Amino acid sequence: MMKNTLAGLAILVACCIGEHSGILRAQQPPVQAPAQAPAPDAAAVLAGEYRLQVDDELTVKVFQHSEVDESVRVLPDGTISVPLANRVQAEGITVDELRKQLTKAYASYFRNPQVSVIVRTVANRTIFVGGEVVRPGLVPLSGRMTALRAVLQAGGFKPTAQTDSVYLIRNDGKNQAVASRLNLKEVFEKGKADQVLQSFDVVYVPMSKIAKVDKFVDQYLRQAIPVNLNAGFTYLFSPSSSVIRFQ
Repeated sequence: MMKNTLAGLAILVACCIGEHSGILRAQQPPVQAPAQAPAPDAAAVLAGEYRLQVDDELTVKVFQHSEVDESVRVLPDGTISVPLANRVQAEGITVDELRKQLTKAYASYFRNPQVSVIVRTVANRTIFVGGEVVRPGLVPLSGRMTALRAVLQAGGFKPTAQTDSVYLIRNDGKNQAVASRLNLKEVFEKGKADQVLQSFDVVYVPMSKIAKVDKFVDQYLRQAIPVNLNAGFTYLFSPSSSVIRFQ
């Protein structure tokens, strides 16, 4: 059941991204792109939280072996190409994890190689926020972006949002989508820790159960029942029934 739900959610999110990418360009004023992508948040790099992505520019150095020093870009297949080590997977891993991979590779050529990896520039980073938010669509990922902050960047929750069960969908590093649930209600009401986002994450805010019932009543019952013939159903049409209560 859970797999079917996640599969359906993934399809829905994919459709939403396709629908809203053009809308965003029409609704939002154009933003002039900087000549060079900003450097990643220094704190995130030092804490080992930043994960490399395609088009990031790196400098790889080996102490006392400058002949293999190289400036590289993460290729579309997620790898980098450096002297002697050839192709090394870089996308989706941290700077320290890449450094360890390169150290192991260079150990075949040098004794106790001391490898450093420096992030020079990062690719343009975005996430997608969809569902019951005011302005669903792509949101620039700058600095230490969290799930709640991303929702606020998208205009905040609609009254129909189910804030205690928000989906986070991300690439697991193997080009597979994995989903988890976030309780953002506890984040803004109780100050609980928020989820830090990564490039190309999807934050999807579903409709609350009450909103689903209201939508069902509005789209189906109110339109299907001729009120003049079924006076007993007038409670569905009164202004006070705009919210359906659960017992």
